[in-house]
Amino acid sequence: MVPNDFPRAIETSALPGSTEKFVARLIDGRYVVGMTPDEVELRYEGCIDLVEQLQKAALQFATQNPTWSSAQLCDRLRRGIEHERLRWKLSPAEARWILKELARREGWDLDSTAEANGSSAP
Repeated sequence: MVPNDFPRAIETSALPGSTEKFVARLIDGRYVVGMTPDEVELRYEGCIDLVEQLQKAALQFATQNPTWSSAQLCDRLRRGIEHERLRWKLSPAEARWILKELARREGWDLDSTAEANGSSAP
C-alpha cells in the first residue's frame, strides 16, 4: 500500500497555440491525467528499493567514517541522491521522499542535519 505522503507526480508538457490544453493519455478507453494507481505503486516500489539500498550504503559510510555525525552522513547521502536523481529517473519530489524515508528509518532529524550543514531540509 502506497503511503499518503508518497508523491504522485503529474506529467507536465508544453503545447503550442493560444487555446487552453491539457495533456492526457488514453488508457483502456479512458483519458488519464497523471499516473494511474498501478504506476504510482510501481514508482513507490522502486523508491522503497532505493531506500533499502541506501540504508546499506549508510551503514557502509558509517563504518568507513566512524567520526562522521548523523548530519554528515545524511548530507553525504543527500548529495548522492541529488547526483544520481536523473540517472535513476526520479522526480525531485521522489528524491526528497527517499531522503525523508531514509531519515525516518535511520532515526535522523532532517531539520537538525540541515542546520548542521548550513542548508534547508528537503
